Amino acid sequence: QHDADRRGQLLEEGDVRGRELLGVGEEIASDALLRATISRADATGEVEDSNMHRLPRSGGPLMVIDLAVALRGGAGDATLPGAVIVARVHPGGFLEGVTAAGAGGFQSGETLLVRRDGDRLLYLGRPRLGDQQPFATELPMSRDELASVRLLKGDRGPLEALDYRGVPVLAAGSPVAGTDWMLVTKADAAEIRAPLLRFFLMAAGLVVAAIVVAGVLVALWWRGERLRAHLRLAIAEARADALAQRFGWVNRHAHDVILLLDESGRILDVNESAERLYGYSRDQLLGMTVFDLRDPDPGERARAQAQIATVRGSGALLFEARHRRSDGTTFPVEVSSGRVEVGGQHYVQSVVRDISERKAQEARIAQLAAERDRTLAQLQLQFERMPIGCVVTGPGFAGMKVNPAFERMFGYTQAEFARPDGHELIVPPEMRATLFEQLAPITTGDQTITLVHENLTKSGQRITCRWS
Repeated sequence: QHDADRRGQLLEEGDVRGRELLGVGEEIASDALLRATISRADATGEVEDSNMHRLPRSGGPLMVIDLAVALRGGAGDATLPGAVIVARVHPGGFLEGVTAAGAGGFQSGETLLVRRDGDRLLYLGRPRLGDQQPFATELPMSRDELASVRLLKGDRGPLEALDYRGVPVLAAGSPVAGTDWMLVTKADAAEIRAPLLRFFLMAAGLVVAAIVVAGVLVALWWRGERLRAHLRLAIAEARADALAQRFGWVNRHAHDVILLLDESGRILDVNESAERLYGYSRDQLLGMTVFDLRDPDPGERARAQAQIATVRGSGALLFEARHRRSDGTTFPVEVSSGRVEVGGQHYVQSVVRDISERKAQEARIAQLAAERDRTLAQLQLQFERMPIGCVVTGPGFAGMKVNPAFERMFGYTQAEFARPDGHELIVPPEMRATLFEQLAPITTGDQTITLVHENLTKSGQRITCRWS
C-alpha cells in the first residue's frame, strides 16, 4: 500500500526478531505482540492478526492492527518457511469520518469509541475536543460521574453526566457487535438548553398581562425542542449502529470459526465460517450449545464444562478438542477462548480452528521417525554381529567406530580406536604418509576401492588385510 495508514514489510524468517528485507510506508517497530503474531503466522501458515492495540508515540497513543502471513518455498518443499509479510492497519483511518463529524449537528457534539480494560477506560485516538485542554487517553473506571464509564457499566442512556473535560453532557451508547468497544455519542447539555435559557430571559421582561400567553408558547417550544433533540440523538445512534456493523464484519467473515457463548455454553452468535465447518445453518447453530458440537464421547461434556469454568475464572484458555459435524464425523480443533464483557454482561468468545491437516502431518512425522529408528537399530545390530572386521570413520580417520570382530582381529578396544590418532595403531609407520593418497578417491566422490597391505596388531604382529 502507498498511503500513510498502512505499512508492509518483508521479514526474514530465520530470526525471532525478524530482519527487515523490504518495507514501504511508515516504520514498524518490533515489539513482543508483533513478534508473537509473526511466530503464529510462521507456525500455522495462516494469516494471523494481533487484534487492535495501542502503540505509544509522542503525540499520543496510536491504535493499530498488525497482520502477518508466512511465505512458503525453497528447494521444492512448500512446507519450508522463507519469509513473513507484515502489514499494519490504522483502524482510526476509516473511523475518523464518524468521530470528526460531531453528533446531531451540535458544535459540542462528539462520537467516541471507548472500551473497558480491567479498571481503566480507554479511548480510541484523541477526541475532537481533546485539543482544547490536557487530555488523558485512559481514565479509571471508578469515576461513575463520567458518561462513558456509566455507559460501559450497562447504562444505555440517553443520560446526563460529565465527559472527560468535566463538562455536563447528554450522552447515549451503542456496543460494537463482536468486540468489547462501544460507540458513545454526546453533546454539551448547556448547548442543548441554551435556546430555552434565552427564551426565559426574554420572557422575564414581558408585562404581567402576557404571562399566560408566554407560558403557553414556552410549553409548545420546549416540547418541539425536546423532539428535535431526541431526533438528532436517534440519527447519531443510527450512524453509530452502522459503524458497529462495519466493525462486526471483520469477525463475521474471519477464516476461523468464531462462537459467542453465554456462561452456560449456549451459542448466542456465530460467523459464516461456523456454518461451513459444521454443516449447520445459522438458525440451527443458534439453537444449540457448544456441547452439541463436541465429540459424543461421555467424558467430553465434562471436559467442556471444566474448560468454560476455567475461562470464567482466568479469563482465557487455549486447548485442543474434537468437534462433530452435522453428518456425525469428528475432527480435531484448536480452541482459543476468552472472557468478554458487553454492557455489564459476561460472555465467552471462542475462536475455533480445524487442525486436521496439522495432526495428519504430525502423525506422518512420528511414523517416519519410528521407521528411521527401526532402520538404525537394524543397521546397528548387523554392524555388531558381522563376522568380519568393520570400521566406520569420518574424514582423516577421525572418530573411528569398530565392531567386535575388528577388536578381536587387532586386539584393541573401541575406546583405544576412538583416539584422534587411533588409526596409527594398526597402520605401519612406512605406510602412514601414503595412506591418505590411496584413500583420496572415496573422499572426493561416490567410489569404491580395494586395498591389500600389511597391518599391525596390538601384540606387534604384522598381518595382511584386504580393505574394501
